[in-house]
Amino acid sequence: MSKNQKLDLGVVTGFLKPQVTITDFQAKYSLLWTKERQYFNGTSYKQQNNVFAVIQKYMQWRKLKVIQVQNSWPDNTYVKRLDYFKLQRRQLTPGQEHFVLLYSSECLQSRIVQNVFNKFVKTFPMIKDFIYEEIDVTSEIIQGFHINTYTPQLLLFNKTDLRAPPQKLFSNLVNGSYYKYLKGTSESFREHLILQKENRLNAKSQHYYCGINFCEDIHHNASLAQNYLQNHFVDYDKIVERDALENKELVGYRAIPIGKMDGQEVNFPLFRLVKVNSDGNYEEVKVLRFLKQGYMVVGRMSFMTYPKFVDTLSHSQSNLAYLLQPKTKDLIKLYSAWFHIVRDPDNYIDPKMPRIMLPNSDSEGVFMQKNLSRGLYKIEPLENRIYDIVLVFQDRGKNVEMWNREYKNWTLSLDCINRIIKKTNYTILLIGKSQLPKRLNETGRLFTLPKLSQLEFFQQLSRCKVLFVTGALDASPRVLTQAMFLNVSIVVINSTLGGWHYVNNLTGAFYINQLDFIRIVSETIEKVNHQQLNPRGWYLDFLEQKPKEIQSFISMMRKQNFYDYDDLGNDGSINLHLN
Repeated sequence: MSKNQKLDLGVVTGFLKPQVTITDFQAKYSLLWTKERQYFNGTSYKQQNNVFAVIQKYMQWRKLKVIQVQNSWPDNTYVKRLDYFKLQRRQLTPGQEHFVLLYSSECLQSRIVQNVFNKFVKTFPMIKDFIYEEIDVTSEIIQGFHINTYTPQLLLFNKTDLRAPPQKLFSNLVNGSYYKYLKGTSESFREHLILQKENRLNAKSQHYYCGINFCEDIHHNASLAQNYLQNHFVDYDKIVERDALENKELVGYRAIPIGKMDGQEVNFPLFRLVKVNSDGNYEEVKVLRFLKQGYMVVGRMSFMTYPKFVDTLSHSQSNLAYLLQPKTKDLIKLYSAWFHIVRDPDNYIDPKMPRIMLPNSDSEGVFMQKNLSRGLYKIEPLENRIYDIVLVFQDRGKNVEMWNREYKNWTLSLDCINRIIKKTNYTILLIGKSQLPKRLNETGRLFTLPKLSQLEFFQQLSRCKVLFVTGALDASPRVLTQAMFLNVSIVVINSTLGGWHYVNNLTGAFYINQLDFIRIVSETIEKVNHQQLNPRGWYLDFLEQKPKEIQSFISMMRKQNFYDYDDLGNDGSINLHLN
């Protein structure tokens, strides 16, 4: 720009009203020059050849209370203003860690970095020896400071050496990583976590003491009990899901069979909850004891329709017959909560009981990952999957034919196999069922295997494209999660009791009966061949939070039932009466 060139500036500052669009603003722009403010909440003015006057007006506008409010932090109690002059010379408060944001309110790129900074302030507002500070780059430049970067930045200065180069945090920090970032970089934050843990343990002891010594027992007060039930959570799925995502201290629980108690086989299947860590190993957790010793008991639906008895051949011949005994019914009433597996839990368990949908099959992948990492089997690529369809049955055992016929729905399976052979060219693998009609074996496309060891089963399952499930009474079908872990897609009967929540557009599909299953299976295999499904990827994402959700739910039930214990200990174990 030459010395004699005239500069004509027209400046408008302000924010559009919520009901005004940018199109409205542009259409009425000319009215602003006559200072009509009907469509715009701000200030308009003209300055001829006076850049300093423009800057002065701009600075005055930024000091307006309404503008400061619109650009303020969620709670500016925790955010201090820092002069760039002090930052340059490292004139920072000694003995404190400084988390500094360099930004400009007028820069769109700054908004992204500001959101990250706001997340830190909101999530961890009060950390000892940890200061949040901000520098408005635009204001500093206008006031005459030379700043050699205009890029929005987040800087963390370590309190042990404030003159050392700061750590830079960029805006691409994914949501949920704030905790890990501070834990790995900030000494003050690590000390803050230790203090939190101590306070939490002290609070647990105080709550238990008050509950035992000063609180009314609602079970012996009708009016209190009624008020409690009216304001009581029943379905815990959503609240536990959120707690598992936000509570970073949860490590996760996993249920494993006990089998024996005091050297004797127990009448009912018992499980023990153990703590699971990242590499899949387990250590026992002190939480509960058996019912007769005064410990909390949690029921689990994992066998057919338990605890609801349905009068079918399989039920009558199975262990579920004990559900008809009065003492069993009384025992079930003492349960504190339930892990259920059905779409309509009110139809199977007491509607007033706290519950969460957590089949045992959900976390099957934890064990499978351990064997996979040891190289005991592998996940075959698509070109090595020589079987289009696989069905799984039991080959021997007590009442196995009755079991396969009703529980595994053998009649429907045989009808579907016959239709596949007649109407398609698909190859079928049948595991655990060797006796078939002769006409089916003569096709050369039906292969059978007897009952296999677990590792052999995984090896064969990994060579298949689609798992076809006909059983409708399976409460916790581990074969579904085993298949998904091995990247085998699933086709499941729509009326299935358990495992229905695994079926989606990334894992497979539902079918209704033998009339539509050919179409559903064909569409699923076509998607597999074109790599349009990703059951393993979906299941690994699904699995990640499940152990933590179990721990979260158990912790809530403990607190609700006044069970005092240290959940960070490793002596003892959780004994659950489950089925």
